[in-house]
Amino acid sequence: MPHVPVPSWLSTRRWLLAVYKLLVVSFCAQLGTAPLVAYYFHTLPMYGLFANLFVVPMVYVILFGAILFFLLPFVREIIAVVLNFSLEVIEKLLERISTLPGAVWEVFPDSLEVILYYAVLLTIICYIFTRRTKYIYLLSSFVAFGGIYGVVKNYFERIDPTLVIYNLRTATAVHCIASAENSYLWASDTLQVDSALFYVKQNFWKKKNLDVPTQLFNSYVRPEVVMKAGIISFYGKRIAIPESGMPAVAPKKPIIVDYLLLSGRKHNDFPQALSFYAPKQIVLDSSLPSSRAEYYSQIAKKMGIAVYDIRKKGALVCSLE
Repeated sequence: MPHVPVPSWLSTRRWLLAVYKLLVVSFCAQLGTAPLVAYYFHTLPMYGLFANLFVVPMVYVILFGAILFFLLPFVREIIAVVLNFSLEVIEKLLERISTLPGAVWEVFPDSLEVILYYAVLLTIICYIFTRRTKYIYLLSSFVAFGGIYGVVKNYFERIDPTLVIYNLRTATAVHCIASAENSYLWASDTLQVDSALFYVKQNFWKKKNLDVPTQLFNSYVRPEVVMKAGIISFYGKRIAIPESGMPAVAPKKPIIVDYLLLSGRKHNDFPQALSFYAPKQIVLDSSLPSSRAEYYSQIAKKMGIAVYDIRKKGALVCSLE
């Protein structure tokens, strides 16, 4: 910050100079931390620079008041009122700013893009201090590489037809993704799964630009997906969900399915389910108690059926391209 030039017309105006320095400090801090904020929180606050004009002075008041709160116990009640007022002002101010159009941008950089950002920033700083031409060439190389990498990344991050069984302890959710615009979600409890999927929505749905999925239920027929008698058929894959309802009478021959999803909310007898379905793989949902999951796993292994334990391995993601 000390190396940022100060306009000559500000040098004689103390208050404007103080505001300018506050803006410059905020700007430098944002330059240094923006990629990390974007990487870990997937957001870029666009009005943070101007919000700091009000927030930073209030933070000084809070810090100074906190020190006095511990040093002067006989006036704690008065100091507490001031601290509480300051916190409320900051909270309401930030709430107002966050509701302004374009206040927050959602971005999803990966680790290489963060490193590339810092490489570009340091190269620019080196050029400003040295004025050497080699830094211009280096900067051009970084920018060119960043552009090529962005194109390649967008190509490989395109969404293909995908079947996902999420790793949720409080609910069971099966997501049939045909495209970013068309996807279908089966959930054991729509209210419970909405809160359980909070981080999935933030880190997966928004990153892939997925629209809100259509709710999937029994007797549902669409060109991409069909659900009948507790079996979801999606791009050639069949997943049986006994929890959603099995046929009243067992068929003469078990129905061949790719996955048999066993959850913990409905106490279906695993061997009984095998009289209805002939699965290629058993999927143990995270909602299953660990003891029952281990029991089911042992039975499946004795019968020579592959087992996928979501609690241990994470969400099941099956690309259907």
